[in-house]
Amino acid sequence: MPSLKKTPLFSFDGPFDPKKIADGLYELWNEKKVFQAKKNKKPFSVVMAPPNLTGVLHLGHAWEISLSDLYLRYKRLQGFAVNWIPGYDHAGIATQTKYEKSLNAKQKQDYQKLPASLKVKAIWQWALAQGEIINSQIKLLGASVDWTNHRFTLDEKSSLAVNHAFKKLYDHQLIFKAKALVNWDLKLQTAISNIEVENKPQEQLLYYVIYQLSDSNDHLVVATTRPETIFADVALFVNPIDKRYKKYLKKTVINPLTKKNLRVLADSYVQMDFGSGVLKCTPGHDFNDYQLGKKYQLEELSAYGLDGKMNCSAGRFSGMDRLITRQLVVEQLTKEKLLIKTEKIISNVGFSERTGEIVEPLLSTQWFIDLPKVVPDLKKAIIDKKALQIFPKRFLKLLTHWLAITDKWCISRQLVWGHQIPAWYHKKTKKVYVDVKPPKDLENYEQDRDVLDTWFSSSLWPLICFDWPNNNLTFQNGYPNNLMIMGFDIIFFWGIRMLFQGYFHTKKLPFKHLLVHGLIRDANGKKMSKSIGNVVDPIPLIEKYGSDALRICLTASTTPGEDSNFQTERLVDASNFLNKLWNASKYIFNLKPDQNITKKTNNSLADIWILNGLSQVSSQIAVLLDQYNFTLANKLIYNFVWNDFCNTYLELTKPSLSTNQKNHTIQVLRLVLEQIAIILHPFAPFLTERIYQGLKNDHNQFILNQSWVKKTARSSSAKQFDTIIEIITILRKFRSEANLAYKYLLVISLQTSEQQLINILKKAQTYFDAINCQIQTINETLEDDNQYALSFSQGFIVIHDENLKQKAQTALDKQIEVLKNEVSRSQKILANKKFLEKAPPIKVQEEQAKLKRYQEELKAALKKNHK
Repeated sequence: MPSLKKTPLFSFDGPFDPKKIADGLYELWNEKKVFQAKKNKKPFSVVMAPPNLTGVLHLGHAWEISLSDLYLRYKRLQGFAVNWIPGYDHAGIATQTKYEKSLNAKQKQDYQKLPASLKVKAIWQWALAQGEIINSQIKLLGASVDWTNHRFTLDEKSSLAVNHAFKKLYDHQLIFKAKALVNWDLKLQTAISNIEVENKPQEQLLYYVIYQLSDSNDHLVVATTRPETIFADVALFVNPIDKRYKKYLKKTVINPLTKKNLRVLADSYVQMDFGSGVLKCTPGHDFNDYQLGKKYQLEELSAYGLDGKMNCSAGRFSGMDRLITRQLVVEQLTKEKLLIKTEKIISNVGFSERTGEIVEPLLSTQWFIDLPKVVPDLKKAIIDKKALQIFPKRFLKLLTHWLAITDKWCISRQLVWGHQIPAWYHKKTKKVYVDVKPPKDLENYEQDRDVLDTWFSSSLWPLICFDWPNNNLTFQNGYPNNLMIMGFDIIFFWGIRMLFQGYFHTKKLPFKHLLVHGLIRDANGKKMSKSIGNVVDPIPLIEKYGSDALRICLTASTTPGEDSNFQTERLVDASNFLNKLWNASKYIFNLKPDQNITKKTNNSLADIWILNGLSQVSSQIAVLLDQYNFTLANKLIYNFVWNDFCNTYLELTKPSLSTNQKNHTIQVLRLVLEQIAIILHPFAPFLTERIYQGLKNDHNQFILNQSWVKKTARSSSAKQFDTIIEIITILRKFRSEANLAYKYLLVISLQTSEQQLINILKKAQTYFDAINCQIQTINETLEDDNQYALSFSQGFIVIHDENLKQKAQTALDKQIEVLKNEVSRSQKILANKKFLEKAPPIKVQEEQAKLKRYQEELKAALKKNHK
């Protein structure tokens, strides 16, 4: 892991070294309280999605933290008092199981003997050590969070908020205790959530079993993969439109194992093409059957208990393991000629994410929240009142759909690690007592042993982080949060529950903007998975390339709502970009003013051009970041720094460094570099801070105490200078393609009908000196129509050299071919309906402008083609 040692002194000597750049800088930011919200500024509050305590950060965390930090550094520069709260999630079952797996055999034996309170203490010590690892990795990424407000979902303030929320929900009869079907982990002996169940395709046997009719020798055949559950069957179902079985409706069949009578019912849920088309309904062992059972008010029976062993309903199989019983039941059915056949099929089987055990749907008494009851009010706030803006907008439809299918939420877990449910039972009367604090006569009560699902406290996170249930200034300034950034894969499990908790307790949604991102995948677009072996650890990448490069790589290919493929080539490209900026900065720092020059000079055409360009780029990036368009914002600053500043402006200013313009040129170079550092800071905070402090010659100066670069009016001179840059670029390319050494003086004439451009070109010879090119004449028309010319957007470049005519023609041919390809490419893009529907308006407008420009340039080039 890269060093976090404090070394505030810094020098731009030597090659680009990301480790050297970052070393000690984060500690300096913290020491100087740079990330703490400034008073007397408009509050902007955000909570970090709390990573689990179970391990190190993965690339998905790095992606989300980089996106968040980019945007929040930008908001600080805009003048907001950003309060970004970090923290981590106690992660209930995940943390407890990981801790228990870390124990050796002897430790595990000793641990199992401990009372629950001491088990919690042991896990707590381990968890806090894990938390320090996570915090150090967050710091390595440069996250501008306020560590003085760090929160933990199991700390004292969180416990207070959790108990308040539970009490209020209970008082409003939204929390209740009931027996219901849940996902049950037999190894851990606890209920688990759907997100902790991994469905994997497995080869299974489908058993075709005879159910004899009660009043005749006729029978129905039922196909099942779990014959051991036949003991808990309560009915058979067929599809009402299935002609094969209409005559059996309202009849009864005999359960082949218990010999009880079962009704034959009809429901459209039954798939006619699966198995025999007859469904055995076992509400105590299948979630779909459970819903059918509720619909038709059927009995709920269990064939085996929470320990996975058969109960008394299984007769002679009572006490046996359910999987052993399966084989014995098959043998019995075969012997009694009630098993017609078996068939191999591939179907999904649920496995516990934590233990790898098969998850069993089992009936269990648990605590629940009646989420469907609050959905109408929640939908009204989101849709009718438009209290939440979702980016991209299409996820509003998905959110609405998920709200419609939301079911009751099982919130209790049979673990020791977590918030113990604030419910106590009277030892004699068994009356339940629910409150924030224990009953005064606690000796007469026993507290519920279960703990809350970790998602319960996580769903209160936007409230917890700002001191709820206190209605103090911290809460008033921080809630609702301004922004929540979240992967679409946890909107259902976390997003909806945060919306529910926030709105129920405050009548305000917990955040104003919801920015949805996709998944980060490998270079081939595959989901990262430990089993596949394609998981990318961000820490070695930071070791090699630095945090700035990783941040640029991750944010440069981010389109809201879409997945992003991680490619090392992008990381290398980001590193090269930073290296180029490092070298440019080093060059500028080494320029020393000439003390003999005392006369002040004005901005040159190049100065006006670069300053105007910087202003325009700053304004455009601000618009894009306000739209969460990180990709285009990255592209704009990248192109400006690489092309306009480093490749063009730095080169054009070199001749002036040997004139009386030198000191002024150095001033402008430093000013532009400073403003680049400010604009680029949200993307690459470490290098830009070093540049800024170097320019100020003060390690106590910080970019986040400055303001975003303001837009200035675009001058006509700057617009015309774009054309000079275009001409120089064309000539550089021509020189390269014609294999002309720099020492070869290129003599040209320029033709344009733009009078303002002519006036500027007459003053521009110094910039052409930088490429060893001499302008002979500047005319409105060509003197000889047979001369070979290269085209530019507002005219033509005439090459005055008989020996270069053929090379000029070749260059023109290449230029025409390139322009034809660009016109074709642009036309295809603009003909793509999906592009027009999904792309930001600014991107569509840019492409339309490109097409128009390419078409005009092609027309002009074809006009001068003498073939």
